[in-house]
Amino acid sequence: MSRLPTGVRGFDEIVGGGLISGRVYIVTGPPGAGKTTFSVQFIVNGALMGENGLYLSLSEPVSNIIEDMTNSYKFPIKDLISRNKLFFVDLAPYEENVICGDDKIKSYIERILTAYTHKIESAEHYFTLTDVYHFLSKILPPLKIKRLVIDSIMGLRGISPDTYGKEFVKFMRGLKTFNVTTIIISEMYETLKYQPEHFMAHGLIVFHHFLHEGRMIRGVQVLKMRGTRHSEDIFEIVFTSSGIEVTKRVIQI
Repeated sequence: MSRLPTGVRGFDEIVGGGLISGRVYIVTGPPGAGKTTFSVQFIVNGALMGENGLYLSLSEPVSNIIEDMTNSYKFPIKDLISRNKLFFVDLAPYEENVICGDDKIKSYIERILTAYTHKIESAEHYFTLTDVYHFLSKILPPLKIKRLVIDSIMGLRGISPDTYGKEFVKFMRGLKTFNVTTIIISEMYETLKYQPEHFMAHGLIVFHHFLHEGRMIRGVQVLKMRGTRHSEDIFEIVFTSSGIEVTKRVIQI
């Protein structure tokens, strides 16, 4: 099985050398724990290695994400966008839905985007898992996307709780046909309160932040990684100008 280096220093060592390609991984945790940084670092590193990446936002405007990441870290996001190695698409109703380096590509994505946009009474836009899958099926192959981030699963609406599990499995299987490695961000407001997608994804990466030994620290824990021997310890993480780094310090709680 081929593995993809995440670009997050210290992380690949605890998951057998990187993420298994072509699979779906959930990155979860409370707000401010490092989920977005980890996910952007993953697609930036891929783009630097020649693997095109797509960041699909269902909540935060993509312009804000790019600004926050470039102001906080030395990620060459704008350069990679200009070279059509990274693409940012917003599935929420904001002014600028597509950020990429080519006007023709931007127009193409916008046309596809419009075809899968629904209007509801409040005049907002919302997407179901089926919509997202069909939208991705039209843009992943022509853009040659190999790494995909979906931020976040909570941004999807119009899904019945009774059919959600079945829809998510179908969604994951559909993504596998595109040979794309996917990170789906999922919020976790209560520790160990798991969502259906946590059980169905191939891997579950949990970010933590809490008061420990008199100081606020952040950590990362791999709770599940199919096909991989991995540690389930919580490792302390630090934020540097290069992004997240996973230390060798195990947090005992």
